[in-house]
Amino acid sequence: MTSVRSITNLLRHGRDARDPEGGYVLVTMALMATLLMLFAGYSVDAGNWNVQRNKTQTAAEAAALGGVAFLPDDYTTAQLTAERIAMNHGYDAGEILVEPGSGDNQLKVTITDDVSNYFLRIVGQDSTTIARSAVAEFEQPVEMGSPEHILGNDPETGFLPDYWLSIAARNVRKDLGDRFATRRCYAGAGNCNGTWNMEYDSSGYKYAVEVTDTTVPLRIQIFDPGWTWTGSTCNIPNWPTPAEIADLQTFDDGSYTYIPVGYYDDAATRFAGGDTEWCTGDDRPGNNGTSTRFSVHLPDTSPWNDNDNQQIWTSTCQPRTFGGFEPTSIYAPPTQSIFEYLSPVHGADNHWQVRNNNFLSFAETFRRWFTICEISPGPWLREGTYIVKVRTTTSSGTAQNRFSLRAGPPSGSGVADVGQATFSRGRLPIYANTSAADIEFFLARVPPSSGERVLKVSFWDVGDAAAPGTLSVNPPPGSISLGYFPNCDFELGGIPFDPGTVNCSVPNVLDTNGYGENLVEVTVTVPSQNDPDPNRAYWCDVTDPDDCWVTVRAQFPGGITDSTTWTAELIGDAVRLVDP
Repeated sequence: MTSVRSITNLLRHGRDARDPEGGYVLVTMALMATLLMLFAGYSVDAGNWNVQRNKTQTAAEAAALGGVAFLPDDYTTAQLTAERIAMNHGYDAGEILVEPGSGDNQLKVTITDDVSNYFLRIVGQDSTTIARSAVAEFEQPVEMGSPEHILGNDPETGFLPDYWLSIAARNVRKDLGDRFATRRCYAGAGNCNGTWNMEYDSSGYKYAVEVTDTTVPLRIQIFDPGWTWTGSTCNIPNWPTPAEIADLQTFDDGSYTYIPVGYYDDAATRFAGGDTEWCTGDDRPGNNGTSTRFSVHLPDTSPWNDNDNQQIWTSTCQPRTFGGFEPTSIYAPPTQSIFEYLSPVHGADNHWQVRNNNFLSFAETFRRWFTICEISPGPWLREGTYIVKVRTTTSSGTAQNRFSLRAGPPSGSGVADVGQATFSRGRLPIYANTSAADIEFFLARVPPSSGERVLKVSFWDVGDAAAPGTLSVNPPPGSISLGYFPNCDFELGGIPFDPGTVNCSVPNVLDTNGYGENLVEVTVTVPSQNDPDPNRAYWCDVTDPDDCWVTVRAQFPGGITDSTTWTAELIGDAVRLVDP
């Protein structure tokens, strides 16, 4: 390459520019100088493009993450939120494209930006277009309970999964099975500070009802919503005698306008004592009963937070508080027998005749479905997730209330089974009272998008049974060729242990084997859909509301009478970026 000094010498000696050699050198140098300038300019512009690409990518990711949290319930808000976030990063509306991703819980944001060039303008390229995309995915809190329209037993229809929903009053001890609604602890119980439960939650428990069709009314019912002291196996001797059953059946012949005809026709079975399919097992381990409050709350645009949903208060849907009843002996005031509470003429209070004073009579709620909310098509009926909150209201209560919940379009005095999903929100407190138990019930819905995340299932205070049993956490049928989750780890009371199984099960479960007053935790690494081992790959049909449900099988051949609290959560970011 000719040096600057050589060029200087040529000029100094006055070589004629017309000299062929000299002209060649000058032209070459001019071309090379131009190329060097173009390369330098391209480098500057390319560096600017890279800066702008990063800026645009950051903005797209922030917009997608901010908007996706409103899915799948509110796409409009998701879109507007994403657009606003992108604009806050300096982009105009025309540069922003927000659209659904491949799933109803995904949001894709694409930002297109024309970046001004500095040096490439010389060759006529005034600007360069940069487009960057980001896809975010939001997984709502784990659905627990069931894809069915009902949670718990329904003895009227014969739907009997062999468990009831349960809530304990505040002063019941935690070691009796309710992990979150109780304030008291027994010495040595898990996660307690002396005599106080460190996991106490005054808000109680929350259940969800999914509504997709707003053209038909919504009815929400509770079976046996009030607490009645019957004993855990309905063994308190306060049940109607055969003569009293016959007496009740004479009251439903139309003589009493407030008693429907035929209301007591099945009294002999509905009000029988003992551990029948009608026995909810309301108990009183302490000296005081309790009242229970149910309220229904509208869907909103923050599915990650159930505490800010607006409470519904209309003439047909408003908070209901059900008082407690303590029938203990025949004709022994001030306490009364169950017959006296049911009879329109023998009881001193709480019977049919007081219903005109807007008091919920015992006869309307005991071992019956009661409508706590009915919403007709209109402004109160919306697509989305309705929240049913349940809590006890008696500060000194030491009782346990058991019930069931169902929802759907009205059908007669009940609801139609149209696949209306009703499930718990992360916490499922249940009471099981059955003999020779071998039951399998839905626990949590885990879609394939959860692959490679960790499902953590917790069982509080299990094993109150006559003999040891086995608990198994099972994948949805057909989701894994192996037939079981291949990667499970176990802890008891916070200490890892090996149950000696390969199929994600825990044998020898009994309270006296260390399971009482302790937390059993099973962590399941959900296999990826693309696991290199096809026998381990996890897949289920997210379009089928009955699929993708992880189940728990409880085998207690000696029978079980047990209150427990089950939880499930997916460890990892609920809002995350995925490949565009």
